[in-house]
Amino acid sequence: MKLKKTMQKILMLNETLCLVPHYEGKISSIIYTKDESFKFEEKVETIINSYCLQFASNLQGRIQASRERFSFIKNPPIVISELNTIVAMQLPVLHYPESMWILDLSFNVEKTNKQSVIEFHNGLNFKIPLSKNAVMDRKRNAYQLVVECLNIQKKQK
Repeated sequence: MKLKKTMQKILMLNETLCLVPHYEGKISSIIYTKDESFKFEEKVETIINSYCLQFASNLQGRIQASRERFSFIKNPPIVISELNTIVAMQLPVLHYPESMWILDLSFNVEKTNKQSVIEFHNGLNFKIPLSKNAVMDRKRNAYQLVVECLNIQKKQK
């Protein structure tokens, strides 16, 4: 699929659950929405960066802002759009060097041994090589950014 038009259309609907790395002969990605999934030849980082650019700043700028403003150090969540309260958090994926990015923070987390499983409301789930507490800490950090966005919106009214 062509990245620009299709990706913009999918992501701008604000129904995206997550962007996940995928491998089929080469590194690629899948965007999961509430109802379907879309494969892209581009890496997850390329797609999330392109999404960030729709709101006037690149991924690295947003990561740097999260680190400086909230003192998040490793794998910080990011604000993609303050106006639209779009926040994304990253989690590692088994067997992939690239992280997944989660845009729908209403997922559940279950403990499995030293790992965890995240599950979205539509039943989509992923095994995460982090403890439940580590996933919940990252989710809490992402919600901190959501609250910050809402506070900024209140001040602007």
